Amino acid sequence: MEYLRKHITDGQIVQALEELVKIARQHNYGEENEVSLLLTRYNLLKRESNLGLGEHSEQILQIAMSTLQYIDKMEAAYGELVKTEDTAQDAGARMLEQLKQLTGKVDLLLNIMGQWRNPLFENFRRSRLWNLLDGRSRNHLMAAVALENNEALDDFGPVATEYGKALENELLIKLFQPYRDKFLAQYPKMDRNQYMQQTYGNFKQVLFAFLYKNEKLTLNQMVGMLYEGLSTLKDQPDKLFSPRAYFHQFFRLKNAPVFIKALDHLQDVKLLRSARNFIYTRQETEEFKYWVFDVLMNMQPNNNGGKGA
Repeated sequence: MEYLRKHITDGQIVQALEELVKIARQHNYGEENEVSLLLTRYNLLKRESNLGLGEHSEQILQIAMSTLQYIDKMEAAYGELVKTEDTAQDAGARMLEQLKQLTGKVDLLLNIMGQWRNPLFENFRRSRLWNLLDGRSRNHLMAAVALENNEALDDFGPVATEYGKALENELLIKLFQPYRDKFLAQYPKMDRNQYMQQTYGNFKQVLFAFLYKNEKLTLNQMVGMLYEGLSTLKDQPDKLFSPRAYFHQFFRLKNAPVFIKALDHLQDVKLLRSARNFIYTRQETEEFKYWVFDVLMNMQPNNNGGKGA
């Protein structure tokens, strides 16, 4: 159902939802009403935005994410489905809806241009690396692009947040969680003082809490540990099995200097935290997006697919 995902990244959420409603109706999908309500809610929010009654980027982002999740569910249930054909009545209704949404030729031009605004994402999506990503990582990236293509967006903080969540999820799922499983298989119990004496670096307390107390890791912490292990402490030998050792075992770097430079930038960035309280422009989030893709494109799996086991 890639054509539906492309609707989302092109900012055509209403088209994706309309198609999902039709598929749900044809297959007697159990959550058809929920999908229909999502479409109704989206249309109401867009109408309010067009009338200047509020800016609803956060709510629209949530709808985009929910739509992507329904696409995943229906794809799992029914397999890859071809696009259903519109009846003349459907096509007419859709045309009227599109005419209502477009306020003139300029809006139409901007809508078309939005499909080419993100060549970085499109090039990545068309590569084999895209299919190697975790499904949640792909959904976060598509939600970020859908927001970027929204001409009414006046705060790009949520865009950066979604790009950050994609990388955060990918590092956690592909690297740090399988590393923890492998480490605990070797050292199911360890005294904290013993662990501290046999490890090094600025993140050993954070890593111990992640390993033995199941505490969460932030994006900054994960990229910081990777940067430290691959750069500042690269010549320090390991006494215990480390994230760096796991990384070298299951991943390879296409362009190590670019990858390490991106990690260096990302470990200090405070954008994800401050995006909750401050407004960000497109230009401010553009650099962040490039750092995220520099990591995703250069961190490539070995022959085992990077699954870690």
